Amino acid sequence: VEMEVSRLEELKSSKMKELVLKKRTELEEICRKTHLVPETDGAIEYAVEAIESGNILSILISKFERQVAQVKEEALGRKDILEKVEKWLAACDEESWLEEYNRVSCLYS
Repeated sequence: VEMEVSRLEELKSSKMKELVLKKRTELEEICRKTHLVPETDGAIEYAVEAIESGNILSILISKFERQVAQVKEEALGRKDILEKVEKWLAACDEESWLEEYNRVSCLYS
């Protein structure tokens, strides 16, 4: 029974680490897409250490969820600006492609 309890505790610890890292990845991805800087207060590292030591803190996971919600809300407020930036970047890429095309086609003419 003790071996099974130990195995289940290890499995639980592993799943908690996965959850924490998944939340961190989600937060970083949203921040990257919206050009926001994520908070870096060491909570991720602290969470992993807490899980490894057996002191699982559900408060940390809820904190990550709040950060994700906050970043999503802020991103929603920037939606119009981000759409315009994306259109501008697409136009710049197209202009660059056209310039390259014209340069190359002039070489073969």
